[in-house]
Amino acid sequence: FLDDLSAFLVAIDDMSDGFKQRADRIQKTLSGRDAAFILVAGPSRESSYNAELFLKHLDRAQAPVEGVVINRMHDWPGASPPRALAAGVVDPRDLDELATLLGDPAAADAAVAAASEHARAALRDYENTRGLWGRATRKNCFFRTVPEQARDIRDLDSLDDMARALFRDSEAASV
Repeated sequence: FLDDLSAFLVAIDDMSDGFKQRADRIQKTLSGRDAAFILVAGPSRESSYNAELFLKHLDRAQAPVEGVVINRMHDWPGASPPRALAAGVVDPRDLDELATLLGDPAAADAAVAAASEHARAALRDYENTRGLWGRATRKNCFFRTVPEQARDIRDLDSLDDMARALFRDSEAASV
């Protein structure tokens, strides 16, 4: 038994030397001039909070951060979602006009409900990620949002959608 245990410990010691050497090479690579981090997070409160903590950790480690990507963001056309719509407040005249255009009051109600729901999600994501956007801006990092997709990213068309979101002009990428 002792011979087997001794052989096992010698084998583990030889293996650990290889692990240590690889770990040293990885550490050297990651801390070199040619490496930088791109932090990818979701727009939820918890994910954004954890991403901010990780950015602080990278700062303390003096690790270069090149950018922040928020995946599955509920975007709103323009600057930010209207708070009134997110709260479900719609001018009755606008609702009447929409019902007239659609020719159906129930369709107008459904359209407003869907827009309100999306505005709430967009406002929530905007508020959850504002701190990450600010930190990225102060660090002169890029900040991109990838919109929530209607389908999984599993084909060339959906990969193309993601590429357009990631590589668009930096001015269009601000929250």
